[in-house]
Amino acid sequence: MKTKVPFQNWILFFYPKTTLQATLLLSQIKRLSSLEILDLQFQSKLLRDFKAFTHNLPYLKKFKTLNITFCYLDFSGSPLFCQFLRSLNVLRKLTQLHSLKLYFHHPSQITNQSIYSLASLLPELHSLKKVHIQFVGIGSLKSSTILQFFSSFGSLKNLTDITMDLRFCQVDNNGISQINSFFEGVSFLNPSQIQKLSIDFTQDFDAPALLNLAHTIFKFASLVSLSQNFSSCNLLTAGSINQSLSQLQALSNLSSLSLKFSSMEMLLSVVGSIAPALKALRSLEDLNLDFSNLPNIQDEEMIMLFESLADLTSLKYLDLNLSELELTCKDLENLALSLKRLDSLRSLGLNFGCTNLIGNKIAETLAGTLSSLKNLAFFSLEFDENDTIDNDGLDQLGEAIRRLSILVKIHLSFFLCPQLNKSDQMLKDLLRALRNSKSLQELSLVLPRSQFIEDEAQQISKRKIVKVTYFNNY
Repeated sequence: MKTKVPFQNWILFFYPKTTLQATLLLSQIKRLSSLEILDLQFQSKLLRDFKAFTHNLPYLKKFKTLNITFCYLDFSGSPLFCQFLRSLNVLRKLTQLHSLKLYFHHPSQITNQSIYSLASLLPELHSLKKVHIQFVGIGSLKSSTILQFFSSFGSLKNLTDITMDLRFCQVDNNGISQINSFFEGVSFLNPSQIQKLSIDFTQDFDAPALLNLAHTIFKFASLVSLSQNFSSCNLLTAGSINQSLSQLQALSNLSSLSLKFSSMEMLLSVVGSIAPALKALRSLEDLNLDFSNLPNIQDEEMIMLFESLADLTSLKYLDLNLSELELTCKDLENLALSLKRLDSLRSLGLNFGCTNLIGNKIAETLAGTLSSLKNLAFFSLEFDENDTIDNDGLDQLGEAIRRLSILVKIHLSFFLCPQLNKSDQMLKDLLRALRNSKSLQELSLVLPRSQFIEDEAQQISKRKIVKVTYFNNY
């Protein structure tokens, strides 16, 4: 006798590659009456089937989350996109829809009018709590389009979580001024309801717009999670970023903070301004800082930064990207001292790729630090393109990892490390320490390809989940 399995609390991921696959899904979707989460990916040629799909959506009475990705769409003339927007109108009937994610990756010939029409749909989705909109690679956004899109959030009375990704979008000067106007006009949003805010800025984002954003965020007293990605925003000044960071001190409820400054071309560094903000945010539990390839960082700034980390005693998750920086041994020692005081830390990610530090010194220092982190369950370490690590450093690191009693997952990357290219036997003791760890359940490794390493990985996979990404020796 066949048993009918309900799709309650199930997630359906479906990335159709052909019209036939899309048609098969769309004809059956209404039968999944208990489906709550749906993740779809469409290419341009499959948009013609989207109307049939949305026609069946009202049958999903418990539907709460919809994620749709549109990759490399050709909207030449835009009639196809207009048809798509008309099909989306059916979302108004989904009274339980709490989360909507729409990703547009490098669309071709999309018009500002099309984006404007999409924005006009959002205020009708009254039950929405989370909105995630991602525009990647859209050119020539106009001021009115940006303003309309941002202001559309203001009618969503249940909205608590906003994510906007404008990376690689070209915005005209008037567009920047209208983003500026939006952040001045707090009336679009109820500051007391927003709990999570994530913004990936367009490269055209400038200093006045940032200062108005900072002024607005200051009023979000209920904010518990903030993520700001300034990477490659070279129109920003160190002064504007420093003023923006000073506003963070007022967010007393903030428990999660992510700041990314990768590859910014500034004459003055902003690292020193982060330290006072961190000292004020004593309740932080999750911190992600990305300074990769950031020029002109002074030794005093790194000292201030690492000292401020030591005061975050509630921190459980820490991710530091220090790749491509000119660091000193003193910087490394200060970081190690701070990490030892974070005894609540459950997850630690460190990236020392392409730094000038001696690899063995990093491994030796971290080995002594890890022994103090008794609650660490996840550890990630990247040594990419470090030419000064050898068997001694790897041995110490492996032994320290083996002794972590509750470590369940680890990620190690040694991409293009010249010393390892000369002799993969250097990894022998490290790999066997990983294999003999009693608590370790899952490993992700980036290693040079060799028969020895493949054999070791095969042995480890008999006891644990292992994913190995190999690169060729040169």
